[in-house]
Amino acid sequence: LHLTDKPPETRQPLDGIDLASSGERRALADAVAGIPALGWVPTRGGLFAFARVEGCRDSARLAIDLLERAHVVTIPGAAFGSSGEGYLRLSYGYADAGELADAGDRLRRFFADWR
Repeated sequence: LHLTDKPPETRQPLDGIDLASSGERRALADAVAGIPALGWVPTRGGLFAFARVEGCRDSARLAIDLLERAHVVTIPGAAFGSSGEGYLRLSYGYADAGELADAGDRLRRFFADWR
């Protein structure tokens, strides 16, 4: 998950991140929990969420729509094979908790009107 309006050169490297207690993971989990169309069970580590999108039959089209309308970058689940269709991969390792909350608000507004 990445907002497209922040320049990459302002990012910091991932050195020193404690993935087991990531505030970023919590921020994303809170955002996803507030969006009925999305489902994700957070893991104990990692940098990505693989979220189920209720009713999604074309994750590539959905990822494009999210980019164009909500300005949020996601990876379509279909990019990981046919069993990934209906999912989106969201990254929370390269954004801070505030950015993830903002992205969550954008996702919430998008999915309120989706379908």
